Amino acid sequence: MIDLPATVGGFLRRPQTAADLPFLARLMSSAREVERDLFPGDPAVWDALMAQQAAAQDHHYRAHYPGATFDILEHAGQPVGRLALCELGDEIRVMDIALLPGFRGQGHGTLVLRAVMARAAARGLAVRLHVEAFNRAGHLYDRLGFTMVQDKGVHKLLEWRPSSF
Repeated sequence: MIDLPATVGGFLRRPQTAADLPFLARLMSSAREVERDLFPGDPAVWDALMAQQAAAQDHHYRAHYPGATFDILEHAGQPVGRLALCELGDEIRVMDIALLPGFRGQGHGTLVLRAVMARAAARGLAVRLHVEAFNRAGHLYDRLGFTMVQDKGVHKLLEWRPSSF
């Protein structure tokens, strides 16, 4: 089990519930701004697509990562992000870390990841995550000492080991 503090990166961390799915759809949409801007259809269709995708992603994670933790990150009582983690043998897998646009680029993600990295270091575990090749968060992972383990084309598997902390 991954034991993180109740407050991480300046956010209150709480377990995700089924009532959070509309927020997760909005969060997913915010991460796909380029695609959304190119979407030729009705915005309501885009929103329905994001709701479907968020539910499918959540279902996939829960089906394939038993024992994972799914947390909502809150600021001033409002959901602003998600952190999904799973311990897999010799690693903590960051399945999802996402923040709404107004909370990106301010160091919050760095603090959240450093908390995960500190827990991993205390237990001698690696931290691994996938990132899309064009995702600007790749710069954050580089700064934190993550290295590429596998290039999967659109996605890259990155790893951080405690010796680089």
